[in-house]
Amino acid sequence: MSTLASKVAWWVLGVVAMAALVGVYLQQVEPVGHGSGTQTHGADSPAGHVEAVFSAIRTGIRAGQKDVVLHYYDPSNPALIKKVSSSVDNLLKLENLSYDLDSNQVHTTETTAEAIVLEKKKFNKHDRSFTEARWYTYGLRKVSGRWKINSVELRDYIKPEFTNLSIHLEPAKPLISGTATIDMNISRGGENNLLFLLNRGLEVHSISTKDGAKLGFERSDVSLLIPWNHTFAGNESISLKIEFSGDFFNPNQELGWSLVNISEEGSFANFVTQWYPRVNGLSTKSKASLTYKVPKGLTVASVGHLVNTNVKREHWTYTYDVTRPMDFTFNANKFFHRSKIINGFELKVFFLEGGQAKADLYIEEATKMLVYLKDLYGFIPLDSYSITEVPQALVGTLGGAGGQGVNFYPTGALPEDKIKFPLLAHEMGHMWWGSWIRSEHESLIEEGLSQINAVLCIRHFFGEEAMREFVKHGWPEYQQSAEQYFSWYANESSDVAMAPFREDKYREIDALAYSKAYVVYTMLMDQVGYDTFVSGLRRALKDYVGSYFEIEYLQKILEQESGQDLDQFFEQWFSRTGAPEFNLEYTVQEREGGKSIISGRVIQLRDIYEVEAEIALLGEDQRGLRKIKIKDRETAFEFEVGFKPTAVEFDPDYKILRWTDEFVAFSDIGRGTKFRLDGKFEEAIVVLKSALEHLPDSREASYQLARAHQLLGQHDAATKQFMAITEQFESTGHYSWHVAWSTINLGTMNAESDNGSTAKDYYRKVLTLPDISGSHPESEKLLAALLANDG
Repeated sequence: MSTLASKVAWWVLGVVAMAALVGVYLQQVEPVGHGSGTQTHGADSPAGHVEAVFSAIRTGIRAGQKDVVLHYYDPSNPALIKKVSSSVDNLLKLENLSYDLDSNQVHTTETTAEAIVLEKKKFNKHDRSFTEARWYTYGLRKVSGRWKINSVELRDYIKPEFTNLSIHLEPAKPLISGTATIDMNISRGGENNLLFLLNRGLEVHSISTKDGAKLGFERSDVSLLIPWNHTFAGNESISLKIEFSGDFFNPNQELGWSLVNISEEGSFANFVTQWYPRVNGLSTKSKASLTYKVPKGLTVASVGHLVNTNVKREHWTYTYDVTRPMDFTFNANKFFHRSKIINGFELKVFFLEGGQAKADLYIEEATKMLVYLKDLYGFIPLDSYSITEVPQALVGTLGGAGGQGVNFYPTGALPEDKIKFPLLAHEMGHMWWGSWIRSEHESLIEEGLSQINAVLCIRHFFGEEAMREFVKHGWPEYQQSAEQYFSWYANESSDVAMAPFREDKYREIDALAYSKAYVVYTMLMDQVGYDTFVSGLRRALKDYVGSYFEIEYLQKILEQESGQDLDQFFEQWFSRTGAPEFNLEYTVQEREGGKSIISGRVIQLRDIYEVEAEIALLGEDQRGLRKIKIKDRETAFEFEVGFKPTAVEFDPDYKILRWTDEFVAFSDIGRGTKFRLDGKFEEAIVVLKSALEHLPDSREASYQLARAHQLLGQHDAATKQFMAITEQFESTGHYSWHVAWSTINLGTMNAESDNGSTAKDYYRKVLTLPDISGSHPESEKLLAALLANDG
């Protein structure tokens, strides 16, 4: 999930930030010529006229007038205007928006200008406030005598070089206390403050310079702004000491999962939760010395290499050296842990469940994967990597999370006898996607390309056929796939265009990144070719380190690498909703010499798409493959082959994201489930019964139908469906969450019918099965309640 960047603090960038995504970088201009200077010039000076542009934009945003804002952008740069338009749309959807855009320096020539500008916005989301502040460089030019903005660049001016972070964890309180000493270089000039982020649950006690001078600061929710007593000239070295403490706030609570916690059950924090003072900008990583003081008996997994352990009566202290610039993630608990050095790279596991055999399995399989990924991308961006477990009860619906050098997996997610291959491959992918390079809006790039990392790993280790099956149907206990897209999201309420980003649809886009997006990326790989696609990924990792990487940049790179025009592909697959559906009609005419003529047509049943499709011609011992280009409602074809086909198949390997009869039925399961979740149980039963007629072995359909009956009090009908799932498991041996939770619900219905003894048997049976999706904690709780009643 993964993913990997903050789901709450960075979803929206204002008008200026979105413009920065265009990738038009400002030509620096010297402050020479008549009127050169800063904002101290009068209103009638060139600098004053430039400042008037920002004042007008600020007024336009506050008044909700997009046309006013767009008026001040260069009409010769339509890509910039398109980005700004989308940005303003997102900005104006924010609740209780307060917006400021203020220049700190303006340099002008006769025809060009450069302004160094601070953008600040405050808004409400999820019933709490958010404050965002960023510095930008605006480039302007004279157009018909008026200043127009023609480029915007996010200023990456704070470069942390070394961090000395000392942490004291007191899980019983719960409390974290910390001191961060940050040595940094101010690489550019023109700003007059330092911008940091810090988890809103933590309080800043003091900020001081290296010589002990106390500094003032402005704290607002996650934003920490430190005013400076002069405008930076560039290439300045600064050292800050920040003291802080508190209890973590979970910024992802609305999504049902967590990446941060302090309690006796487990203490952990992913870097995206801003659990330590973190630079607000692109350059967030630094080398470091990280010291963790914890209660005795706890082990700390952290980024970096463990260099010292100090064991005292009440507290243990762990010190990690971070020798490559990284963001910081940790996990503290009572772990079973092992490590292995692979050509100087340290691979570690920290498990709450299982022992030596499980540790050996994951180290062995992760080693193979890391060796392949180093060859795939040409490098590994870290010098250590840890696979760690977190208590499932503390992280909610989290499936896994990349944390640069420390990944989180909920208990029950990592089986002892086999690895969950796609999950491990996805989270490993975050070392590159979401860590080495980042996206402003995260999911489409960071999660989607981490999914592609899993696709490429499956292709390498299991072959092309397994890869196609994964893309179409997913993997056992890893449902993200075309099937999931059609089951859950290919409907009016959930399906949205994946690009450009929309603030009001961020949850939908996030969900699609894990399912539809990576299927489309696989199609893109087919379109440009595997070697070209991988070359493009490598180039992205090389060219965009230290800057944001967005979907339009991927298009640009792959167009350059392949020589293809990909506008049509990106427009129809990323900027539209839905997917096509095709119907194949054909006839076979035998000819002399064993030849056959196959003629027919392909009909598009939904919206029109432009694709190149394969048609397989299957004989008893022969197979032919032909390609046709489809762009109209109907496309005719005719082929000649040297055998008599017994079957003709459209897109036999499912290389096109498209509706099939099977997926129509899966969509019914999704609709039925939504009816059930909305309390429309009768409607759910009708739709789910129809789905079961087409997919009689579908555990999902049976489970959702059973739950609808159960919630209506129709226990006999519910029992029939739950039992069908458990009996299928007993006959096939294929385990899934449906089995465990069907058994739990059978126990619950018996408990409600005063069959306590039978209910206990069901709950105990769940505890003999692998823990999955929280099945063990739930069964233990329900069993304990029955036993307490007996007492």
